[in-house]
Amino acid sequence: MYNAKGVPAKNGRGMFGGAFADRFPELPVIEDGMLNDRFLRERFLNRIFIARRWHEADGQPRNRKWLSDFQSIHKLTLMSHAPGRYAELGRLVESGDSEAYRRKLNELLQLMPTVRKHVNVMQHILGYFKSELEAWEKAEVLDAIEGYRHDRLQIAVPLTLLRHYAKKYRKDYLEKQTYWDILGHLY
Repeated sequence: MYNAKGVPAKNGRGMFGGAFADRFPELPVIEDGMLNDRFLRERFLNRIFIARRWHEADGQPRNRKWLSDFQSIHKLTLMSHAPGRYAELGRLVESGDSEAYRRKLNELLQLMPTVRKHVNVMQHILGYFKSELEAWEKAEVLDAIEGYRHDRLQIAVPLTLLRHYAKKYRKDYLEKQTYWDILGHLY
């Protein structure tokens, strides 16, 4: 990008980046410097991986069953972006309108994940182990979540504990969640 005097500017998308983003508005794009911010990076990567999963189904009918399955495995990821708005997508699943669903999905993925939203998701996951965990195990997970909330621990610590329990207690629904991707791709 150039300023009015023809001098290269350090901000803006540039000619190629601008043309690319205009031509492919639904493709995730990010400025390289923004990748240093963990939540911008997470939002970007989640959009990439969800878009990939969406496009892997090209040629398959995106009917209500397909949309329901797609939404189910992305529930926790969506909660980390837009808690409380999952029902909006559910209504679109029921309608079977895959294009409206995809547009709403992209809109919700534009919302920024935050520490508070991740804590909410992890507490939600912990609820799946009400009857299995002993008091000390639950306390250990809650301490790890609080450590993350107060920036003493990386998110990988409580997530690793929760994923361990999902596997140990064979919580198939949790094991299928794409939310665990955060462990391998973001930190």
